[in-house]
This record gives sequence, structure tokens and C-alpha cells, in this order.
Amino acid sequence: MSGTVIINFVQTGLYKWDAIGLQKIIFNKSNLDAEKSYEAEKYEELTFQPTITIDFDKELNLVASQLIAEYLSYHMDDSIPRGERVKDFKIKDIHILKETDLGFIFIVRFSVQGVIEQTAWRTGNGMVKDNGWIEYNYMFVNVVQSGNSFTMIDWNMKVTEIERQSRK
Repeated sequence: MSGTVIINFVQTGLYKWDAIGLQKIIFNKSNLDAEKSYEAEKYEELTFQPTITIDFDKELNLVASQLIAEYLSYHMDDSIPRGERVKDFKIKDIHILKETDLGFIFIVRFSVQGVIEQTAWRTGNGMVKDNGWIEYNYMFVNVVQSGNSFTMIDWNMKVTEIERQSRK
């Protein structure tokens, strides 16, 4: 991924990720389009928020790996509608983008195989393969920490490419 991307976290707002790093966006006249995009997607509901509790100090990459594995495993359950259910998944890599006062933000690249061909996972950002796998998905994830518990509170597979930093 190159250039600048905008990440819309439903609960915590917009972030900009570029060569400088990850920064929270404060709305002003120069980024009005980003604000409109954020407001339009605010209605999304995050129903399952994986939480893990650890008994000792762990590297954030390991915490992130456990959380995303729990999130994807949840989607393998028979109670999930067939169009959203995952048959299998593979986690490629995880990168911590930023540590915050409340936790951290990471990006994960992964592949999923839906249980049916027209799976909801096809609408993400991955590439559909002939073998039923959707590869090269990436997702930005916001995690909060409370004591030794970590919870995924926000995630987004849709990012907006920014062609220009501001108008006028």
C-alpha cells in the first residue's frame, strides 16, 4: 500500500495513514469530504468484539494475532449466516501502527475461504481466487486495553484513497 489512506473507525473516528505514520484526523475545511464519508458510515454496527485476557506481558503482535484469530474463528461458527461464514482463514502478517493511551492500532493481512461462492467477504478489499479463497485482505483494527484485557473495538476493511490533501 502506498500513498495516503483514510481509515474510518466507527466508534473512534477517522485516522490518516501515510509515510509519516498514523494520525487522528481533526475535521476542518480542508478535509470536509473525509468528514462526510465518516458521517455516512457511522451507522455500521459492530456486534462481536473479541476480548482476550493475558496473565503476563505479551508483545502487542501476539495480542493482535490472538484477537484477529478469535475474530475470524467466530465467523466459522454455524450460527453465522452462510453468506458471512468462513470455512478457513490464514493470517499473513500483522503490523502495529500506533500505540495509544488506551491501547493500540494494527493492520493485518489475511486470506479467507467462504462457505459459499457469493460470500460477503468478496466485498472487502481482497482478491478472489479460483479456489474459493479471497486473498490479500487487509483490515485496520483498533484495540483498547483495560488492565490485562484487550478488546477489538473498531475495525475497517474499507479505506479511502486520498488523491489530494485539500481543496482550495
